[in-house]
Amino acid sequence: MKKKFLVAAFALLFVAAFGFSNAQAQKLEAQVAPVKEIKEKPIISGSSCNMIVGTGCVGDCSGPGGGGAAVARSAGNPQITYVVPGNVPFQFLCLQTDASSLCPNTGAFARIYRNGVQVAQGDITAVGSTISFFALSGDIVTVEVSLFGINNNIDCVWLGNLNFSLRK
Repeated sequence: MKKKFLVAAFALLFVAAFGFSNAQAQKLEAQVAPVKEIKEKPIISGSSCNMIVGTGCVGDCSGPGGGGAAVARSAGNPQITYVVPGNVPFQFLCLQTDASSLCPNTGAFARIYRNGVQVAQGDITAVGSTISFFALSGDIVTVEVSLFGINNNIDCVWLGNLNFSLRK
């Protein structure tokens, strides 16, 4: 009998505490003004990264669609190296996937270094994928792209390739 009384008393206190905290939360919600939606503006107005400063290809770049690659012509770790000119204080740069014929069981991952220090990374498997970053005057920017396997039970006869570019 004593246990039932203790359980009932605990339940009553729990319900009372929860009801109070719920009422307090509703009261606080009523006092908070609604948040206006803020549309973010680009970091640099008009910056669309449309000028190519380097290109690369990863995968079977000697096959269809890979003939124009300037950096690598076989699977591996192709690189783009770019030095920011000394006459600009900084540059907004983008790494972009331009075209891909990679087998669906393969992805591409990019690492971006500024003066040897990694500043950005990301999956660039999808066409149109972009990684944006900035570099200062005189910085040496290095982009490394590598392939990784996707375990999705798809087998391909041809690896395919992915073309990417560094733009300012």
